[in-house]
Amino acid sequence: MEVLAGLEEKIKLLIARTKELKEQNDRLQTENTMLKSEDQEIKTENAHLIEENEQLSDKLGAVRDSVSKSNEQIEELSQEKKLTKSAVDDLIKSINSLVENENQL
Repeated sequence: MEVLAGLEEKIKLLIARTKELKEQNDRLQTENTMLKSEDQEIKTENAHLIEENEQLSDKLGAVRDSVSKSNEQIEELSQEKKLTKSAVDDLIKSINSLVENENQL
């Protein structure tokens, strides 16, 4: 009889342990499902961020090109300004020379 009682006790402990393990397994499966869902959301967000990053990179490239062209135009205008100033200075010198020649006559 004692053997039977000992076996009953061991069976009860095994059943309790089995229940605990099943509950733990259920919790882990629930957590796993939630983590899979979260992982999918993160992957989706990552894909959107990659796309946005590519768009911003393209825009940045366009802005850099625009700035480069603007700098070239500024350089061209600066050269034209120097040439115009030089031409105006020469014209003023010529006019002053003509005026001096007229005054000497």
